[in-house]
Amino acid sequence: MVKVKIQWGKEKYDNVELDETQDLQNFKAVLYSLTSVPVAKQKVLFKGSVLKDATSLADLKIPEGATIMLMGSAEERKLDEPSKKTVFYEDLTPEERSRILKEKTGEALPVGLVNMGNTCYMNASLQCLKRINEFREGVAKYKGSGMEDINSDFTKSLQKLIGRLETKGDAFMPFEFFTALTTIFPQFGEMVQKGLYKQQDADECFQNMLDVCLPYLSYENEEGDKFDLIDYLFRIPLEVTFRCVENPDEPVEIKQDSLRKLPCIIDNQNNPINHLHEGIKAAMEEEIEKNSPSLGRMSLYHKISKIKKLPPYLIIQKIRFMWKKAVESAGTKATKAKILRNVGFPKMLDMYDFCNDELKKALDHGRDYEKKRAEERSQESVDKFENYKKKLEQEGKLPEDTKEVFKKWKTEQKEEEIKEHDETLYRKIGTGLETGNYELIAVLTHQGRTSDSGHYVAWVHKKGEEWYKYDDDKVSEVKLEDVLNLRGGGDWHMAYYCIYRKIEIV
Repeated sequence: MVKVKIQWGKEKYDNVELDETQDLQNFKAVLYSLTSVPVAKQKVLFKGSVLKDATSLADLKIPEGATIMLMGSAEERKLDEPSKKTVFYEDLTPEERSRILKEKTGEALPVGLVNMGNTCYMNASLQCLKRINEFREGVAKYKGSGMEDINSDFTKSLQKLIGRLETKGDAFMPFEFFTALTTIFPQFGEMVQKGLYKQQDADECFQNMLDVCLPYLSYENEEGDKFDLIDYLFRIPLEVTFRCVENPDEPVEIKQDSLRKLPCIIDNQNNPINHLHEGIKAAMEEEIEKNSPSLGRMSLYHKISKIKKLPPYLIIQKIRFMWKKAVESAGTKATKAKILRNVGFPKMLDMYDFCNDELKKALDHGRDYEKKRAEERSQESVDKFENYKKKLEQEGKLPEDTKEVFKKWKTEQKEEEIKEHDETLYRKIGTGLETGNYELIAVLTHQGRTSDSGHYVAWVHKKGEEWYKYDDDKVSEVKLEDVLNLRGGGDWHMAYYCIYRKIEIV
């Protein structure tokens, strides 16, 4: 006899007794007594696999405290629910607090994805992608390629999954999508043991998903021009210069390149990296060795990459994983290690310094206009406050304490400011002037010591300074300060991907 945990939708039951000497039908009867899900309608899952009625529970060797999942709808209860004891708000989990908030405000919480056994890397990647409005809309508009192939089927499956995330009220298992993913990329279906998949790298999953969708999704701008959606949203064209350190007279070599994500160096040898901006600079300005035509041998070059055009979205990857070489004398094997270093990242990211001269000239217009608008808004704010005081005075409600009046006015202005901020943040790209500024909209974190283990979570912008935390099927509300604390330096969740959206000024 062992005691297990039962997960049924959002309901959880701890310390449920499972008699390994009995068959599955007897255990289903126990589940029926707990949930009222008829035995005939029950699907029982252990480590991601559906158990058949002929399954021997003893052969499964289910350990103490293991989680068993139940799927199925309960029949109507005949008896009243037992009275529940009083629970104080302070004792509630963040998820329970969010549920109460939903009941009070009528605002529906987003849908989570059930972990099918180390599939958190996929779940977190999908939730981050869903926050990218243009990507979500592009997938929703996909009408098929006219050809039946696994890549088209994958895109259709992604379309269906995102649709369910938009409309379904409860967390669900993304079986169909995971099947489509592992059909194209079998490595994601590797198992470490029966019913338990091998943990994978979220970066690899994220980028592979974009690769598959690239030929099928398009984007149309204000002028009616069409582009490949993935390239339009993420492609970063670069101007790369090579200067020979040993021979300054050698002509500078200029090449063109492009990236879909910007690396942020974490381990920069003896130069500590403390901030995202420093890590990006270390990646875009580096010393390399290559053949020198003037010297006729390998020589040291200073390589500098500059951005030629800013994409609507910037994906920045903190390079946290590295290979440690095998050391024969110590008897150690090569292994993948994680760099835990604390590297801060901002809400607002200014990319001006990383742009080439031509792009900087274009950005200067937007930056000058931004300063002008900031001054105008400051004066508009003063005028609004004065009008607010006059209104209170006319109504005979003007307090003597000016600070109290200002505090009240700011409170009333807050929702309007949040609405205006979000409209600016998510305005259609191309309808304003670029400044080089980006704002954080999603963070994908990893908790653990290596990419082959640990846990991935998505943190996604909701509105203003309110965010959602997607921990597989558990969705809760968090604040911006919680997100900016995901810097690393310990065993807590730490940023691996930072996704920024371009800000344009009108």
